Amino acid sequence: MTGLFNKRRALRPGSYVPEEQEQRDSLDDESRLPPDGQLNQYLFEHAETELNQVFFDSGAHGLYNRHVHVVGGVHGRDLTPRQKELKYAYYSSKEFYAYCDAYAAFLKDPRCQGAIQFYATVDVIFNPELSWKVLKYLEDEHGLHPVPVIHYGTPLKWIAKHLEAKYDLIGLGGLGQEVKKEEYLAWGDQVFDLICDQPSRKPMVRTHGFAMTAWSLMRRYPWWSVDSASWVKLAGYGRIYVPHYRAGQFVVTENPYMLMVSDETNFEDYSGVHLYRRTEKEQQIVRDWLMEIGVPLGYRKDDKIVVKGVVNDWTMRAKANLLLFERFRKALPEWPWPFKSRPKIATLGLASS
Repeated sequence: MTGLFNKRRALRPGSYVPEEQEQRDSLDDESRLPPDGQLNQYLFEHAETELNQVFFDSGAHGLYNRHVHVVGGVHGRDLTPRQKELKYAYYSSKEFYAYCDAYAAFLKDPRCQGAIQFYATVDVIFNPELSWKVLKYLEDEHGLHPVPVIHYGTPLKWIAKHLEAKYDLIGLGGLGQEVKKEEYLAWGDQVFDLICDQPSRKPMVRTHGFAMTAWSLMRRYPWWSVDSASWVKLAGYGRIYVPHYRAGQFVVTENPYMLMVSDETNFEDYSGVHLYRRTEKEQQIVRDWLMEIGVPLGYRKDDKIVVKGVVNDWTMRAKANLLLFERFRKALPEWPWPFKSRPKIATLGLASS
């Protein structure tokens, strides 16, 4: 499970895919959470029973959106030097370091020790210099050992710097911040070529991919773990993942279909993409998949739910999506496995600058 810290609320339920783009923020209903000021206690009370393997996020993505990439603004990677100086000024402020101190105090609370297994640094997105400074602050001033996070487009010298510093788990930003998959591949291939720079081509360190549940990218790179909120967001929007069905079996390692199944939608608005607008043969494939993973289709009579399932309950849709990710995870080679793709050319000067 992942949790998300912010100074006011402290914990929001996040996403979980065992050992595993939208955003690093999850689609969550905050009305179901305890009132402000009680969330630390919520974590502490559940630490021993429910939250024994938490990868805690620092809320860095929210800070970035609030102070750098405001609505409709330009991403940090595209700013001029002068714009960057102005936009990133917050990260040198007392307010920001107060946030880091609050995050550190939360992590060091003895009641957290049984719950939080890993925790991310307060990374400064698209600013590796400041990210390194904050990482060292949390280490030197607070005695913490956060997971460093490096984002798309960061020059490879920073990957090398973290490897030389002997970090054994490195977080890599995924497809958030409007990064195109083709662009990410050009950078990602070079990153993993460096991380896997040994005869076996196996990774020398563990990597965690944030917002990283694109099937092709999960297959391409030897991640140790990844996370994303896509499975629960999709469920909230009334959809489930359905794997391809070929030669009498479901293929879970390829990019799946995203099918609208909610019976609260207007079927006519989703002609061709709603379960009830598909052919009977296709509907049967969906029923077979749900039966295979043990999740009910669901049934409603006279506008009342008789059987809870994917058509009438978002938690059932989330469960179905999560189980597909788990099937995918099990189909991957056992970690560490070799990175076979090699970058052909350096792109946009990202190789060393």
